This record gives sequence, structure tokens and C-alpha cells, in this order.
Amino acid sequence: MVRYNPIILSLLTSTFAHEASEEHDHGLYRAGTLSESWSYIEVDLPTSLSDADESILMFGNKKRIVITGGCDSPLGNEYKESPEWGGYFECSSIVNKTYAFDPKRMATASMGSSSVPQEGVWGGEFEELADMPRARARHVNAVVDGKLCLFGGRDAFDGIVAEVDCYDPDTNIWSTPTTLPDDYLTSDAAAFTRDSTVYLIGGYDGYYTALDRVALIDMTDMDNVQYSWNPTLLDERGDIDVVFVNDKAYVAGGYTHANNYSTPFDSVEQMDMTTQQWSFVDNLNNGGGDQQYVGLNGKIYAIGGETKLNQQNSDTEVPHLGEISTILDVVEVYDPNAADNEWIVLEDMPQALFRFAAAEWETSDDEGVIFVFGGQVGFDPDCECFRTTNKVMVFEASNAYVKATAHSSGFMMGVGSFFALALGVMTLIGV
Repeated sequence: MVRYNPIILSLLTSTFAHEASEEHDHGLYRAGTLSESWSYIEVDLPTSLSDADESILMFGNKKRIVITGGCDSPLGNEYKESPEWGGYFECSSIVNKTYAFDPKRMATASMGSSSVPQEGVWGGEFEELADMPRARARHVNAVVDGKLCLFGGRDAFDGIVAEVDCYDPDTNIWSTPTTLPDDYLTSDAAAFTRDSTVYLIGGYDGYYTALDRVALIDMTDMDNVQYSWNPTLLDERGDIDVVFVNDKAYVAGGYTHANNYSTPFDSVEQMDMTTQQWSFVDNLNNGGGDQQYVGLNGKIYAIGGETKLNQQNSDTEVPHLGEISTILDVVEVYDPNAADNEWIVLEDMPQALFRFAAAEWETSDDEGVIFVFGGQVGFDPDCECFRTTNKVMVFEASNAYVKATAHSSGFMMGVGSFFALALGVMTLIGV
């Protein structure tokens, strides 16, 4: 990836500031507004929700997006003080709810008191399914042989949940086929399924120590679940997600205890399923924790997340703990099949967001979309909290990709002209 030093970057920024301001004036990228690629749907989640997880699950011959557990407190993560722990954040309400979302193309879009025809508008319906056997948040979902299984996460007392609960869409019944051994307990991890084996990756242990371990959970026989270990990640990381594309797994971002969670990773690890070994690929432009990674049409999308305010070499007063976190609205895409294999920055989200759920939705008549459910927004000093939201957004990913790559070509032509001008100026002044 092309990277510029700070001096050159500042020149580039000032040179193209006018063009950027014109785009903002058109309202395409202004925070809090909709754009050509992002929109809110008219249907909200049944409750404000964060720290949930989602999966695509088949109900007979019909697929739906299933959302499990999470934090349903409107205040999200609230600031607390403790003689033992100092300042920290926690959610006051963890749920055992399960919702199925059925996306639908809408024939019309509401415009005030009237409705007008508008192609490509998305809506949908939520259905509440059977309650999970226990409440949990910051867990992971994995679909195994048509059943949805939940691994790890935290309970209302911040303990790691050991039970593995599985949902059968044919019967609307939950069961608990196994319990994670102590060495396999984790939260804020990532998981994917290959055949009948779940790969449970990274996360934190009970004391929030970041993990590099990769557990293999063979659920071919749910009455006799088998546990083993796979080659470890190259870095210990929690608050992560994983995407499985073209028989390779990709894990990116996240935090580690090694730097006191002060700076998220921007590195991306890839596991080749043939060798089972991890290697680094191109870094993210914007590293973060609690981002969502979604695979759609062979591409990987990194959405939202959280980073930290850099307090090094700062003479200013240290801000409140909550104000150190910066919530991201950035979106990037990585195409493993592209010749350059670089992350490309796309159009921003309408709302900076983290701790949300996101799922791809492939359709037969177009390029598919990505749905974003709930999450937490930026720090609110009035409540000293990161509030949750019940909003659902839809991202026209292919539209954003085409737009970004077209703009990138024009931008690079502009960069070439700029450097030609800069070289002439430096020649005149004798640099």
C-alpha cells in the first residue's frame, strides 16, 4: 500500500481540501446523514441492543438473519468506579433474547405523509424466537449442520459463559450439547465453521488477557464433542471478528493487554486452510477494536469500530476515561483476488458505531447488501456512557466499491499532477 510521510500527507490534504469540502456540501459524507450507499430502514430492532452476534440461518428453504443475546440497556456501557478496579465500563442488562430478521425489498418508500415508488429500498420484519437458555453478551455465533451454536461471552456478573447453547430452527428449541473446558473459555473472540468443526479464535480470558489460541471444536457428533488446538495467531488479540472467504480465514484489528489496550491493531492475519498457518496481509488503514468484518461477493468489508486517543507526548490534561475512546465511522474493503491486495477506504457510515452486529445478504438479482444492527454510539458525558441504538442500516457495498475505485483513479491522476507541481517548486527554490 502507498503510504506518505506526515509532511507530504499535509500537502496532499491541503491541496485537495477544496474538493473534499464540495463533497461535504452535497451531503454525501456528512456524519449523521444518509448517502448514496447507506440508508436506515424503517423497521427498528425490538430493543436497543449492542454486544450481540448474528448468523445467517436456514428455516426450511428460507434464510433469515438471527441475532442473539447482547446488552439491551439504553445506556449501553456505563462508567463505574471501584476501589479495586478504578474506572471501568459495564452494561447493566444482559439478555437471553433471540430475534430473526427477514429482509424484504420494499415497493415504496415513505416520504412524510405519502408513499412514493422507489426501487431498491429495503425493509423487513423481526420475529422473536425462543429465549436462549441463559443471557450472554460479547459471545460468538457459529452455524453447525443447520443449528446455531453460541460460544463464550460474558454473563451479568462479567463471568465467561462456559455452556455451549445450540438452537434448532426446525423445532424452535435450544439445547446445551457441551460445556467449554476451562482452557477454552473466552469472550470477545471470533468464530467460523468449516464442515462440522468450529474454529474459536482469540478473544480474552476471564481476566481480559488477550489470547492467540485457536481452538478446534469438532461437533460432528454433538453427543461427543471433541476439542483440540490449531496453530496460534501471530498476535494475541481480543475484540475481534473473522471472515472466511475463498477457503481462507481473515482476522483483523482488536486490542491486547500488552499495551494496556491503548492502541488497536491495524494488522490483518490470514490462515490458509491447507497449511493451517497464519500470515500477515496488508494492514488496515484504520485499525480498531469491536469492528465488524463481513464477506460479500469474495470481498472483505471492515466497518466501524473503536480506537483510542493517543495520550503520548501530550501536555494537555488527561481526559475522562470515556473520552479517550474514539468511535469510528470508517469503512474499508479488501479484495483477496485483486492484484494489489490493498485495503481501500470507502464511503463513511452515517453514524459512528461500534459493538454492533453486521451480516451480508446475498440476492439473486443484484450484488447483495450488508445489514448493520444496533451497536453503541460515541461517549455521552451527560450519562457517562456509550448509549445503545435500535436502528438498522443497510449498506450498498458494491455501489460504494465502484464509486471508491473510480474516484481513486481520478485521485491518483490528481496526485501525479500535484507531485509534478511540487517538484517544479522544489527545483525553483533549490531544494
